[in-house]
Amino acid sequence: MLQLDAAIVRFFDGFKSRSCLFDEAVVYLLSATMLKGVVLFALLWFALFANDRARARRDELLSVLVVAIFALAAARALAVLLPFRTRPLHDLALGLHPACGLVTRPLDGWSSFPSDHAVLYCMLAAGIWFASRRLGWIAFSYVFVFVLLPRVYLGLHWPSDILAGAALGVGFAQIARSAPVCTAIGRWGEALRVRAPGVFHSMLFVWSYLLATHFDEFRALGRHTLSVLRAGGP
Repeated sequence: MLQLDAAIVRFFDGFKSRSCLFDEAVVYLLSATMLKGVVLFALLWFALFANDRARARRDELLSVLVVAIFALAAARALAVLLPFRTRPLHDLALGLHPACGLVTRPLDGWSSFPSDHAVLYCMLAAGIWFASRRLGWIAFSYVFVFVLLPRVYLGLHWPSDILAGAALGVGFAQIARSAPVCTAIGRWGEALRVRAPGVFHSMLFVWSYLLATHFDEFRALGRHTLSVLRAGGP
């Protein structure tokens, strides 16, 4: 698998720097929330509310949204507990060319395995697929082209990082739709939706926003708080 990983990464590396405009467009996708999370959540909300009488579908999608935080936590735990894996771009043996406009300093200390982006977005795409096969294929195709492929092209992840993350995400989506989990979350969500629809939809919007932005603002707040505490120490 390592040899196949390296071969695929080298293949994409051959296209870098041929067009800085193209490279910068791919780099832009890394932080383009509108093109990553927002489009996917538009599909998910459409599946969620397209048929107000489809209670089972709504319960499954709500369960996937709630359990997504546990999937992300599992991905981070694996990244910390498993042996550190260098990102392709930082592997000196490969000698990859950095894409035009790519800044990787914030990722230098993070293990590349598994890809938490693959975990989250493949889990959401799987939830959409459970609700609608047609929308699900659109969601998976969109995630592959606009979220996962750019990370391999830019050397931020090995293909096996993506595959492992995707498998973990789909696995958690299956857990989310299992009867005990789905029933518990669905019953709570339906009760809140009927009793206080304003609160329900407001909470759903905020939670969707946090997932769509990959909790970036909370991460930044955490890093800032930690730096302030360290600076104020002895």
